[in-house]
Amino acid sequence: MAIEFKIDWLSVTVHASITYADRIWENFFQDHLGDLQDTGHGGRGFKVLQFAELGSKMYTMPTGDGVYFHIELPGKACACIPPDTFRAFIKYLEAKERTEITKFKVKRLDFAFDNVPFNPDMFEEAIKENRVRSLTQRESLKTIDSPFRKREDDSGLGCKTVYFGSPSSTRKVRVYNKRGPVRLELELRDIRADYVARVVLAQEKDWMAPAIAHVRDFIDIYEDSEKTELAGWWKEFIEDVTRAYAKVYSSKELSKERVKAWFENQVAVWLFVLKTIEPEFLEKIAVDGAKR
Repeated sequence: MAIEFKIDWLSVTVHASITYADRIWENFFQDHLGDLQDTGHGGRGFKVLQFAELGSKMYTMPTGDGVYFHIELPGKACACIPPDTFRAFIKYLEAKERTEITKFKVKRLDFAFDNVPFNPDMFEEAIKENRVRSLTQRESLKTIDSPFRKREDDSGLGCKTVYFGSPSSTRKVRVYNKRGPVRLELELRDIRADYVARVVLAQEKDWMAPAIAHVRDFIDIYEDSEKTELAGWWKEFIEDVTRAYAKVYSSKELSKERVKAWFENQVAVWLFVLKTIEPEFLEKIAVDGAKR
């Protein structure tokens, strides 16, 4: 199975008026994530918090000094946005920065690589055996192992996540298998996220080669502690990563799947009980739901 690459998190702070916030959402994200809805409260130092589909958020009206707003697009929201939209968004902000008194900072950027040719155990052992080249200390290695937890694709039992990188660092890597296929994620924050977003996302050519270059700038894995030859499975990852982008999804499709999964896991048993002992109640619920 080919490795798939995608943007898995993007959050940006823009120093501009709320007019820009509305314009940006309409021009770049509304078609993919729907309209923003007011929550009636604020958060994270802002008076107003709005949300759209799949956890996407817009924070406006800061409680302190300054005029700025913040956009947050988590993984499922990013999965609905085509690469060309990300590119156009960053290029738009850069153009405004050059021509107007408008600044922006990318606060977080995650790259995700699915179907990598190794598993969390292999990644963990390489770090433990000092077969890595990285400025990050091995003391930052952390694992969460749930041997009896079922994987999301029903491929078996055993979910493990390996974290490498200090919590206070501007970059860290995690490798996990809870979805089934193993994923490697590179998380970038603050100055590192801003630099990489401007260098990688704004360019017209393929993103995957520079994305893997930033992974390797953080960590490379070798066959032994002498570090003379890259590990075979790490080399395969590096060579295969340019094969395919991940599929771009519809936000409505993902939202429907999430509701269905919740319904099956949390409601199905009680639905059966109600249908058995009080079937007229279900009919009333359906009628009320249609009205709402």
